[in-house]
Amino acid sequence: MQEIKKKTIIIGLGNPIVSDDGVGIKAVRILSETIKDDAITFKEIYIGGMQLMEAMVGYDRALIIDAIAAGGVVGSFYELALSDISRSRNSYSSHDTDLLSAIDLGRMAGLLLPNDIKFWAIEVKDVITFSEGLTEEVQNALPDFIKVIAQDLLDGEI
Repeated sequence: MQEIKKKTIIIGLGNPIVSDDGVGIKAVRILSETIKDDAITFKEIYIGGMQLMEAMVGYDRALIIDAIAAGGVVGSFYELALSDISRSRNSYSSHDTDLLSAIDLGRMAGLLLPNDIKFWAIEVKDVITFSEGLTEEVQNALPDFIKVIAQDLLDGEI
């Protein structure tokens, strides 16, 4: 019997013109070039809240990649549960709501949202400078961050 693949969306979250805040976007671009699987969709999202929730409609699994500024060692990366998502830089929108509230609203409205949502974040240094480039520390950590996420996908952990 052939294995049924779960329909998965991988979302790079952030602002691609604000230095390290764009690391989620850069990560999803690299992953989309290296992983070719019809069951996986890659998407860039620039704002959290309702728009982020709406991107997940119709998928079995979701993986969100974002920057985090939690005061840890720059370049460290974290696997977070949905309940930890408020710690990310971009999971909320000041124009509508946070992701957890958006997911609750979506489910109440009957939208088919994934039960399996995972979050990967990398500790960043600069989230205020207008630049399309990452800081050296984050740029140097990005290849290992990508490897960990790719391995997570291969292991079927998300």
